[in-house]
Amino acid sequence: MLGPSYGLPASAAAFTPALCLWAGTGFLWAAVGTFLSRRGLRGRATGKVTRVRTHTGRGVNSSTSYSFAVRFSTPDGRRVHLHHPGTHTRPRPVGSRVEVHHDPDHPPRFRVAGTDMDRSLMWVHSLNAALFLGLGVALVFLGG
Repeated sequence: MLGPSYGLPASAAAFTPALCLWAGTGFLWAAVGTFLSRRGLRGRATGKVTRVRTHTGRGVNSSTSYSFAVRFSTPDGRRVHLHHPGTHTRPRPVGSRVEVHHDPDHPPRFRVAGTDMDRSLMWVHSLNAALFLGLGVALVFLGG
């Protein structure tokens, strides 16, 4: 029985498998969302960094990160000049060239290559989903 062996009251022990299943489902949705956010970015272009912003955190875990604006043109001549979403641990100098992956049908939807941790984040979410879903299923079948 999960409750007495882990020092949990019986009501909390009964809730643990459901909590694991819900957490696993949440991580699974996060992994799918991260994967889908990268879909459709088949267009490639070379962009130029036009502005860099510095973000400084406050409090105990203060850190400095950077975001930047990019200007690029699509092969069909459309020009895009937008702030790149996300923050990064190292600055990009103004004027530096970056590779841009964009949606050919909607170029303002883009990512700068080599800056996003989406692939790593997708795997972290996937592994957490497998861990929590597996634990939840095991607890359900073992009578936890």
